[in-house]
Amino acid sequence: MKAFLLSAGYGTRLKPLTNNIPKCLVPICGKPLLAWWMDLFEKHGINEVLINTHYLADEVRKFIEYYNAQKTGVTLIESYEKDLLGSGGTVAINKSFIKNEEKFLICYADNLTNIDLSELIKFHTKKQGMLTMGLFYTNNPKECGIAAIDSYDLIYEFIEKPKRPRSHLANAGIYVTNLDIFKYLPQKKFIDFGKDVLPSLVNKMYGYQIKDYLLDIGNLENYNKRKRSGRCDNYKTPLRISFTGGGTDLPAYYKQGYGAVVSAAINKYVYITMNKRFDDTIRISYSKTEIVDSLKEIQHDIAKACMQMAGVDKGVEITSISDIPAGTGLGSSSSFTVGLLNALYSYCGERLSAYELAEKACQIEIDILGHPIGKQDQYAAAFGGINYFTFERNGEVNREKIDISEDDKRLMDSKLMMFYTGIRRSADGILAKQSAETSEKLDVLNYMRNQANDMKCLLNEEGFNIKFAEMLHDGWQKKKSIVNSISNNDIDSYYNLALEAGASGGKLLGAGGGGFILVYCDEQYQKAVREAVGLYELNFRIARYGSRVVYFA
Repeated sequence: MKAFLLSAGYGTRLKPLTNNIPKCLVPICGKPLLAWWMDLFEKHGINEVLINTHYLADEVRKFIEYYNAQKTGVTLIESYEKDLLGSGGTVAINKSFIKNEEKFLICYADNLTNIDLSELIKFHTKKQGMLTMGLFYTNNPKECGIAAIDSYDLIYEFIEKPKRPRSHLANAGIYVTNLDIFKYLPQKKFIDFGKDVLPSLVNKMYGYQIKDYLLDIGNLENYNKRKRSGRCDNYKTPLRISFTGGGTDLPAYYKQGYGAVVSAAINKYVYITMNKRFDDTIRISYSKTEIVDSLKEIQHDIAKACMQMAGVDKGVEITSISDIPAGTGLGSSSSFTVGLLNALYSYCGERLSAYELAEKACQIEIDILGHPIGKQDQYAAAFGGINYFTFERNGEVNREKIDISEDDKRLMDSKLMMFYTGIRRSADGILAKQSAETSEKLDVLNYMRNQANDMKCLLNEEGFNIKFAEMLHDGWQKKKSIVNSISNNDIDSYYNLALEAGASGGKLLGAGGGGFILVYCDEQYQKAVREAVGLYELNFRIARYGSRVVYFA
């Protein structure tokens, strides 16, 4: 499905903020407004968006180019307007953009919202009207375009800024419509939807009452209101699966040359919720709850270190939940660290890059707290997607995104299976022992590092195929020889049962000793593998994104 996102205005009501930045790129919790819209569109399956530009068009164009380079699944198209055409004029001159669409969206980029677009589209399909208008309740109906609806949601009156309003339901600037709308666009250059089009659709369009968050940030009062709230509530950070090279991200190894891993983020997450408290106390809820008067009293070492680093020392409530228990080999502690840092810095109005988040997380876990872990988990959580990371002798980390085709992504999602062994453990002991014995296992670790290089080449040049399974298997056999506690009889038995039932290869995820077994298995053998292994299976997919804000209030 396609959408128009109307973004070309001068942002006059936002000056002086918009003297040097277009209103569609003003930062909300450190993230451009357009980026919020792209997250919303992707979530609801909108795959192509036309953005009109005029004022400071070069800045918007840079965003479009950057966003399209990320290959998120949503493609942005620019429509530059030498002279502003109005909300209806942009649609009128771009009919070819939606010529084969049964229905499409028109949205005003002034809004900050988490509206359920899927429900809006379902509502429109059910009502079968010419247009569905998103509506919100306003206390100032004389300042808005106001719709009056009947018991069937049919709009029987629409007036811009009425002197005697008949309702408090205002036009939100979010529409679903179809190609018949072009019959109602007047034959002129500048067309205003609210004044020139919508009045002619009375008794032909329906009103959808928005129950989700929506704020018009097109004026300084509302923008500052959003800014003063001081928070973005919900942050999610993916867990990861490491395919090969694990252990070469430890300083005991990479300081002798370099380390390398290939890993992927998955759609299982650590969630961080932040709120401002009514007083100066601090409340942190994880597997237990702490309510303290000062930062120094916090027992959770990572949370305390993150708050100290970000400079947040009072008056907050932080809640953490995870899709998967800790100690299962999916990098949950590092995902927690990255996610909490993202939340804390955004709370303070500062947006960190994925690289900055990962670096700060490494600093906290390794340098400040002295955990004997590597660096791959923090970077996988911050960046998301499938990546090749190298760890240089000087501690620098380089990232190369592995951009496999959509078909290969679907194959990876369908052929990889994960089974939970039921064993939870701390990785610190195994990793500390591995670091201590690194010099004796250089041949094995060199093999695993070189295998990461080979896997990167395989995925980039040939794609996802059976050779991937063979690499998983070979790497696992090598890894088991590093430290005895990496595997045990039960884990070996489960893995062998999977191979005997038809899996082509696999490994234990994480440092070892428990957690999840990952296998590559063609679809025709998957039922047999499930029955043979007899363990809980975790359904998952590769996650495109790293740590990010997903909800605001």
